[in-house]
Amino acid sequence: MKPTILITGASGFIGTRLVNAMKKEKYNVCEVDKKLGSDVTNYKQMDGIFSFFTPNIVVHLAAELSNDLFPNIKDNCYGTYVITKLCKKHKVKKLIFSSSAAVYGNNSNALETDYLRPINFYGMAKKYCEKIIQRFGVPYVILRFSNVYGKDGKGIISKLIEEQTPVITSPQHYTRDFIHALDICNAIIKSLKYRKNNVFNISSSKAISIGVLPIKIGKTIKNSIKHKREIKFSCLNNTKAKKELKWTPKISLEKGIKEYELL
Repeated sequence: MKPTILITGASGFIGTRLVNAMKKEKYNVCEVDKKLGSDVTNYKQMDGIFSFFTPNIVVHLAAELSNDLFPNIKDNCYGTYVITKLCKKHKVKKLIFSSSAAVYGNNSNALETDYLRPINFYGMAKKYCEKIIQRFGVPYVILRFSNVYGKDGKGIISKLIEEQTPVITSPQHYTRDFIHALDICNAIIKSLKYRKNNVFNISSSKAISIGVLPIKIGKTIKNSIKHKREIKFSCLNNTKAKKELKWTPKISLEKGIKEYELL
């Protein structure tokens, strides 16, 4: 019998795809999301959900993508504390946590063993969330995602494809490492059967300049505005995930963009 998987952020960009992928694999899925009336910061409510569904594994995707301090403390840090504490209480077999490249700050070949130097509140919150999970003593797999893209996303690739004359707020020489949402889902599914506590970079391991993206997509950008506390260079080394998780990204940026435009 397949285990029961509780997914937080189940109605989000990655969550909706993961729920579909899990159901195709015949997993029993419990969906948690603010849009569904369930809030990871509400301990009493979440305790009731854990008690009722008795999940074997929790995939914690719920997060507030913000550079403001308060949502990072409340939704990201406290929400992760609640989920981790309940995993401990209900003897969940594994917690899979969605971390971020933001924990590294500026790093053009980030390894999981590198010192974490986040430069914005979001990166700081994700770093703190990792520490919460590691110190609670629950079995875990932490996945640090690079820049995720795909249909209905809110990132730079979605902006370039959907807007007639997109305004890009990152300087064109800055670099990013893009990974398709379906590759993210595949990495999470691979993590379900992984038996150790570990941290993995989930990325393409290919840096691309912001200024090259419009050329690939065939768009002309309007202007570029520098933001404070923005990461300049970001690329994650995915060698460890390939070796230990037996995972590899399947969707190249070129293929991902073509699929995006066809949808």
